Amino acid sequence: MATLWDKFPQIKSSRDAAAVPWENSVVWVVEEANGQRFDWIDTFDVEYVSWTNGNFSIRPHSESPLSHQVENIILQEKMIFVGKKVRVS
Repeated sequence: MATLWDKFPQIKSSRDAAAVPWENSVVWVVEEANGQRFDWIDTFDVEYVSWTNGNFSIRPHSESPLSHQVENIILQEKMIFVGKKVRVS
């Protein structure tokens, strides 16, 4: 996963839930052998999120560097949190 963070610095990560900006981001929880890890993308980098049939999709904002590399980010984690300030489609 460290190589993914190197490639996409907009995806942030922490093992401390207090470090996560819950209201301003899309957060997914990754279960690991040694505990949980919280990964997130801030609202600046998110145009909107949507979900259909269990597939959760993040559309990168047109001004985000992510939009130059990917069309959508599909998450299939067990726990995904959408902050109050994230646009939902």
